[in-house]
Amino acid sequence: NLELHTLAVHDDLTGLYNSRHIRRSLRSWMEIQDGSLLPVSLVMFDVDHFKQVDDTYGHAVGDLVLKELGSLIRSHLRAQDIGGRCGGEEFAVLLPRTELNQAEVVAERLRAAVEELTILSKGQKLKITVSLGVATAPLHGKSADDLFEAADQSLYLSKRSGRNKVSTAAELEQFNDDRRSAS
Repeated sequence: NLELHTLAVHDDLTGLYNSRHIRRSLRSWMEIQDGSLLPVSLVMFDVDHFKQVDDTYGHAVGDLVLKELGSLIRSHLRAQDIGGRCGGEEFAVLLPRTELNQAEVVAERLRAAVEELTILSKGQKLKITVSLGVATAPLHGKSADDLFEAADQSLYLSKRSGRNKVSTAAELEQFNDDRRSAS
């Protein structure tokens, strides 16, 4: 049944794919590409200070923010890309056949588009920003779990570095190397 399949793989709030589908798609892509040098990149991001938005304006406005983000993500994807909501205010975009530098450009475009977005609700104009992390296989992980971890850690580097920015797994490695050599 098509409707059941749609419910099983999509996030009902944003219309994007759900976390399970994103992870399954990444695993499949990496298995197919095993041993090949074709890259796959993963961009992970979440809304900066989302809890504050939710607490200040209420869950309905928080949901509106997530829906608007879903629309924005869909409008920025290429045909082969897979965008999804991983839960809460966290999103992921799977970029097959995309090198790290290309994925960083895609992530920066998403970041800038979100920063330009104005969400209108009950006469209020709401502005949001996102922090993003980017990782590419096979460079930053040989498995889907490794790639998710690298992208997630890169996302948190963006948050620690002031938010509303893109960080890559390569920058994370450099940051960790610098910390080790300073110790």
